[in-house]
Amino acid sequence: MRQRLTRSFAVAAAFTALAASMPQAARAEEEAQRNLGLMLAASSYTGFGGGLSFGTKWVGLRAAAGWAPIILALQNSNDSSSSDIKFYSSFLVAPDLYVRLFGPREWMNFGLQGGYRYSSIMGSGLAGSAYGQFRFARRLDGLVNIGFLSFPDGEKQFKKHENLPDSTKFSTPGPSFLFTAGFTLLVFP
Repeated sequence: MRQRLTRSFAVAAAFTALAASMPQAARAEEEAQRNLGLMLAASSYTGFGGGLSFGTKWVGLRAAAGWAPIILALQNSNDSSSSDIKFYSSFLVAPDLYVRLFGPREWMNFGLQGGYRYSSIMGSGLAGSAYGQFRFARRLDGLVNIGFLSFPDGEKQFKKHENLPDSTKFSTPGPSFLFTAGFTLLVFP
């Protein structure tokens, strides 16, 4: 009887240890599945398109490509006090490195990201933003960012691409420096 009771306790202890390790194993499996994600972006920072996210919640790489609308105010050549709002269309390639700064909750991360930009209208440039990443579901996150795009040769490239005269003036901010905001869905397959 005593032997049977000892065996029962041993089996119960083994099941208890197994059950206690399962949530940790499930969490580790879930985190491993979140290292590679698909991006669906609606953003002037990355363009309206898609891409990939690779890394941990602390550091990684996000790369996207898509259509990017550009809205600029061109100063009227006849009247410098008035300007015309013009809409342009561009293709944007956007690789970024990101670094998490803090996460007040397990499902919430805040950090900085930055990287190279290529615009079909304004050429090469740099980008930087602050981001907030929020977990909506086990395999779905939302990413909100606010930042800037800087194209050092953007005004010259823009005038050349759109066949604008060299005398064309832009209201601030112009094609060399743009403020951006956006929302991206991250899906982890």
